[in-house]
Amino acid sequence: MKDLTTLKTFIIDSKNPIEVDDAISLEVDNNVNKIWIHLSYPSKLFEFNSDIDLNAKKKSSSLYLVDKCISMLPKNIIEKSNLKKNKVSEALSACIELNDNGSIKKYNILETLIKPNYEFTYEDTNEILDLEPKEEYELILLNKLLKKSYNYRKKKGAITFNNTYSKILYNDNSISFEIIEITQAHKLVSEAMILMGNITSDYLRRNNIPAPFRSQKINCDSKNILERNFDSPVKYIILKQFIGKSNISLKCDVHETLGLDSYVQSTSPLRRYLDLLVQRQLYLVLNNKKILSEEIVNKEIEL
Repeated sequence: MKDLTTLKTFIIDSKNPIEVDDAISLEVDNNVNKIWIHLSYPSKLFEFNSDIDLNAKKKSSSLYLVDKCISMLPKNIIEKSNLKKNKVSEALSACIELNDNGSIKKYNILETLIKPNYEFTYEDTNEILDLEPKEEYELILLNKLLKKSYNYRKKKGAITFNNTYSKILYNDNSISFEIIEITQAHKLVSEAMILMGNITSDYLRRNNIPAPFRSQKINCDSKNILERNFDSPVKYIILKQFIGKSNISLKCDVHETLGLDSYVQSTSPLRRYLDLLVQRQLYLVLNNKKILSEEIVNKEIEL
């Protein structure tokens, strides 16, 4: 287990999150920029098909209601696994180097110890990225590197729907709606999680590890549609008609909407069961234990 507790590490999330799955770091080693993405590590705390696992499988995911959250995992597991500021946590981490064009040069997935220094909201992060203070150069450089990754995916045909969305709030026995704008802080975190899903799927594929791979096809020339409807406010509505259904299977295939050759969701093991399943396979491999078979994983996918 690699000790990264001295590495400056950032948690970026909404206000008062219940389940904190991820954090990011930057390491500069001999003028080489290394992106670190850290995930909470609940899979090592209980066995596959244990009572905790079976209950999580039954729930499938955490359920967020207006006035409460029904978590997929029990409170004690969440408390142990949650990433928090100044808390030393065991994590599953990836170290990633990018080429100048934003493509992946190399990566490594390993077990680590981390101690996040900062816990920012999206609003905090946006302020830092706007002002670019010298003392937060790591976060600023991470943003620039992840923009390169995003631009590389765009060149490969990735589609981004920059829509706002609404969040229902419940305070003092009253319900209200908050409009959430997709900011550069949201894009930073999103790109880091997509990057993690990409390298995780590549690792699983290269090592013949069964997993719930995600794929999606676009049944049109998306670039042509967006160019022809450039000034139209409904261009993305038009495009959505041609986007195929997202598929989950043992077969590793392209995810055209993300502009990736392969992809798995892996960054929310505290609140999505299939993410937990992916992490369990990685945990078993990294600890020289027998992985789950294709038959078992396929059964989990079909549930």
